[in-house]
Amino acid sequence: MSYLYAFRNGWSGSNIYIAELDDQFKPTERWAKLELGKKGAAVGREDPRLFRLNGKLHCMYTGYSGKVTNVLFARINEETLKVEDVFFPQIPGRRSWEKNICMFDYQGVAHGIYSINPHKILRIEGHKAEWAYETPFKGTWSGGVMRGGACPVMHNGEWYHFFHGAYDIGGRRRYCTGVYCFRAEPPFDILRYTPEPIDEADLERKHDNWSDVLFIGGALFKDGRWVTSAGIHDRHSEIRFYSQADIEDQLVHV
Repeated sequence: MSYLYAFRNGWSGSNIYIAELDDQFKPTERWAKLELGKKGAAVGREDPRLFRLNGKLHCMYTGYSGKVTNVLFARINEETLKVEDVFFPQIPGRRSWEKNICMFDYQGVAHGIYSINPHKILRIEGHKAEWAYETPFKGTWSGGVMRGGACPVMHNGEWYHFFHGAYDIGGRRRYCTGVYCFRAEPPFDILRYTPEPIDEADLERKHDNWSDVLFIGGALFKDGRWVTSAGIHDRHSEIRFYSQADIEDQLVHV
């Protein structure tokens, strides 16, 4: 059993790489730079998230073009780790700063979580995007602004979405992680959530970034625990583990 791990290689002008991990989540010697081009990403490519669409590996990412960021995704050949195609969904009424649209496959069509509160879902087919569903979020979350994180994972008949929150404290921004579950079928309304973060950026770890970052980017379920990938203080990335029982204990119904 092996896994694939996507990451960016720096700050300004960054590119995205993909690396293979062994069954203990340790790097092997297999890796590649994703040749994504500059479509919608003239300056850099960042915030990669891997997901499957029609059984094929895809990578959603943020393209940075100076004053504008764009959401793009690419189909990746899993054997060669080469980019087969790049898609630039045209979101109706979009903002100039678009990020964190986390994609999932429903009946062979890509759908993307545009916002959590309210829970707004896009239907995405290649370069085309249209608004599909919107339902209210009725809970109370203590971790600041709720934004996207890992692409949703289907588990026990629900979609699990590990997302990030951000709030300001002491003149600095601190990032945290939460989880919610939404219905497997349309309208994809939120069923359960963690009212408080399950994890937060480590303030004891010294770094030179302006904010304290724990930026969740990937999740999978294996052997009774959740395995997640996250960016740490915008300086490196790491894998964190959470027990299924602990997550379930923190989830409450809306």
